Amino acid sequence: MHEPLEPSIDEPRRRGLPTLMAIWTATQVVLALLTLLHGRFSYGGDITAWGQTEGALAYRYRGVENRYYDALDRNDARAYLWIAAFGYAEVDGRHSNAAFFPGYAWAVRGAHAALRALVPKAWIPEQGKGARLLWYHAGHLVSCLSFLAALCLIYSWTRGRFGPQVAWRTGLLIIAGPTAFVYSCLMSESFFLALSFGALVAAEKKHWAFAALLAAGAAATKAFGLSLVLPLAWIYLRQAGFQWRRLGYQWLWLVLPPLVLLGLLLHFAEFSGDPLYYFEQQRIYFGHANFPDFWGAVEVFDLRGKSGEMFWRDLLQVVMTSAAVVGCLTFARLADGRADRIAHLIFPAIALGATIFAGTVISMPRYVLIIVPAYVGWALLLRGRWVSRVVLAASWSLQAVLWLSWIHNARIVI
Repeated sequence: MHEPLEPSIDEPRRRGLPTLMAIWTATQVVLALLTLLHGRFSYGGDITAWGQTEGALAYRYRGVENRYYDALDRNDARAYLWIAAFGYAEVDGRHSNAAFFPGYAWAVRGAHAALRALVPKAWIPEQGKGARLLWYHAGHLVSCLSFLAALCLIYSWTRGRFGPQVAWRTGLLIIAGPTAFVYSCLMSESFFLALSFGALVAAEKKHWAFAALLAAGAAATKAFGLSLVLPLAWIYLRQAGFQWRRLGYQWLWLVLPPLVLLGLLLHFAEFSGDPLYYFEQQRIYFGHANFPDFWGAVEVFDLRGKSGEMFWRDLLQVVMTSAAVVGCLTFARLADGRADRIAHLIFPAIALGATIFAGTVISMPRYVLIIVPAYVGWALLLRGRWVSRVVLAASWSLQAVLWLSWIHNARIVI
């Protein structure tokens, strides 16, 4: 186990996971207060009937007169809610939300059904604003519970390998991250984080059936979720001592994630006639094509001639991507033998690489949220009490600023 470099460094007396959860809850309260006290939004317009006949971009309209939930409903969230409520419904001759994998939306649908079953019927109308609001409750519930599950997994894993101080700082860095508010939004990041990291932890403990199920869920949530098969295969081979005679049959579980992806492609083909329809929609709506697009990646890091939201968006992408790379490199250097560095770095390398070279890079500040080794690396790097406090204070302050930009629908965090 990694011995503490400085005793009692930047940790409260009653430190630990419950304290981290309390800090996260307090952060959510502050974000909610910022939302409620900052006035109404210019975005959205009046309440509209939430149905399948409103036009091709119907799911982009604001569905509830609730400031906080309206703030959580940005960017991809509108598509996920639409998939959860109606599936991949065709509107105006096009499946506009087929540019998103359905894993998170299916979880929201399950949470919605559970709330319908558990909450007294008198409290939830069958139609109208109250009925729509229940979908927002379900999405928020899935995101928050997923984040708390991921936080528990990351804290426990980090504590077991690097000690309580590094685990504490890792948890704080995750909570205070500049774009950490996305974890509680109606987005798939926290859900994917819990599934992907949970799969690696389960594999390290040789729970291969559970690891495969979690990886399959990740593959159904994001396109690059299938890449988890590679670190899982590495862990399996390492546990077998890289000897073919000791492989056994547990590796067959690793077939499950590719089968899930195949099922999704067949599902896309069923309603569109094209098994690669998802990638076509990604090209149309987000410009993700011609992989690997090296010049597109270079363009992100070239801030010359950019202004307004585009400048701040790409500056944030450059800063957060660079921070993730530095964190991962630090993890690779300092993790030593206390963690399977290769297994935990394979997935970040693929996820970051696939995103950067996919063309039209716009979402790196969100995608770095799922790169656990980056947080652990920075926790290993920030050893001084005051250095840690300054970094955390700056990060929380930036989170508040970006949250305000988010609720006003500024195109900085996309």
